[in-house]
Amino acid sequence: MTKTIGTPYFLFVSDCKGSALETRATIAAENGSYLIPLARTGKIPEKLENLVKNPPTTPEDIILPDVKDKHKNPSKVGEGFVIEVEQECDNYTWTERWLVVLSSSHASRKNKSIDKRLEKAEIALNKLTPKSEEDVDSFSHRASKVLKKYSVSNLIDISVDEIVSQQKRYLKRGRPSPDTPFEIIETRQLRLNFTFNQEQIEREKLLAGWRIYAT
Repeated sequence: MTKTIGTPYFLFVSDCKGSALETRATIAAENGSYLIPLARTGKIPEKLENLVKNPPTTPEDIILPDVKDKHKNPSKVGEGFVIEVEQECDNYTWTERWLVVLSSSHASRKNKSIDKRLEKAEIALNKLTPKSEEDVDSFSHRASKVLKKYSVSNLIDISVDEIVSQQKRYLKRGRPSPDTPFEIIETRQLRLNFTFNQEQIEREKLLAGWRIYAT
């Protein structure tokens, strides 16, 4: 781009695929500017959670003048704050600004999605029954596939109990005596248990709509 337009004075905007530290270091080292949402990998999710739970400064409202509420006033679309972070890559050090922002509409959509996925997963798990001669591992695997289908593997905890019961069956008709031969019939039954991980659900909803943009 610099070769094409003859100057580095432009803003490089990318999605999170452009957020590798090496990419940002290269742009900064060559006097460029960038604005990129950080990918939720490595330590970024943990850092984002800490920043949301313990903001270093009071978040400010994000107002878009052209977006009006029902009273035709500029509408709040989110909130956020800015921090400075020292970065280093390949012996190059620079100061990066992190825009830690919440999109209210995105948070609302994501929270509704979480509730809907949990509801669908609960219905599917309640309908799940063990097959004939199925073992614990196989039944657990099928239950795990349900969680994966609705993307709630970290929001619902599952376990499978194997209930074994024994019943004596006499091999001769009539009233049995102490010497009447018999056999023991063993019955095995699988029972699926699942519980909502409320702590993780609350965490997901707390972070819904929050993102770190590096610039």
